[in-house]
Amino acid sequence: MDIVGTIKEGFDRSIKDIVKTIVMFVGMYIPLVNFWAMGYMLDVVQTTKKKTMPDFNWVHQFIEGIKTTVILLIYIVIGVVLTMVLGIVGAMLDPMIGMVLGLIGMVLSILLTLMGFVGVMKYAMSRKFGDGFAIMAIIKRIISVDFIVTLIISILGMIPIIGPVMTATFWGKLDY
Repeated sequence: MDIVGTIKEGFDRSIKDIVKTIVMFVGMYIPLVNFWAMGYMLDVVQTTKKKTMPDFNWVHQFIEGIKTTVILLIYIVIGVVLTMVLGIVGAMLDPMIGMVLGLIGMVLSILLTLMGFVGVMKYAMSRKFGDGFAIMAIIKRIISVDFIVTLIISILGMIPIIGPVMTATFWGKLDY
């Protein structure tokens, strides 16, 4: 993966369609509108190869944002329940065992959250809801070097306004 080229490409996409970038960025922070922004971000990821930002399709993107939320929530809820069960069962055996199992549960929760993000990206590329739960393909992606680099580069997402598009460009470059 060409890291510098991808950063430049994401920056160029953000600036080229600055109005769309700003509308998406503002939408991310408005309750309910943020569902639309998540759906729009899926389209940004899916259209990475086109080098332009996708058009607004408010209703479709709102529905896609809700689907994205459902995929992420399933992974997160499984992680939280797993952590609680491991911690409670371990604590009933011995406080030290409970602490160790609780920590293992937390690590698994973080892994499940990462799996949720990759599941969303797989869904973004295919628009098949089931692809968000293709566990073996998701695990294969998570252990790849490109994924780890993309995860680190995702820190760019914190740059106001253009950061999310730059990050989405990286996610869109991964082979799903």
